[in-house]
Amino acid sequence: MKYRVGVDTSFLVQLLKGNNTAVSVWERVVNLEVEIVISTVVLFELKRLALQERFEREKYEVLEESLLEIAHIVNLDKELAFKAAAVSHGTGLPARDAIIYTIAKESGCKEFYTTDNHFKAVSIKKRPKIIFISP
Repeated sequence: MKYRVGVDTSFLVQLLKGNNTAVSVWERVVNLEVEIVISTVVLFELKRLALQERFEREKYEVLEESLLEIAHIVNLDKELAFKAAAVSHGTGLPARDAIIYTIAKESGCKEFYTTDNHFKAVSIKKRPKIIFISP
């Protein structure tokens, strides 16, 4: 299995804004050095922000097309929902974040990129390693 990294919505927003760390990780994805794993919840959140015109439409459209082509996109199923509920209950992580994190963890991600401080609640876990990027 290829080295996998998970990301949340905040990472993709930073990518659209040109954040150096996010761009560096994305280059590894585009160069097929790593596989990016995202939840359909992330797709939902990103699309909602695009509809609210939070970033340039053209940049978003390119990113959406790229994600649909190269990302490993995971749907929430019953098993993942139950695991995410346990994570949320045990850590206090908000529900959507718990779903996004659990999908990354259960998909074998070694790293998880975010700007969201909520993920400090799970940063003591061994896998995936939570990497906080500065906005």
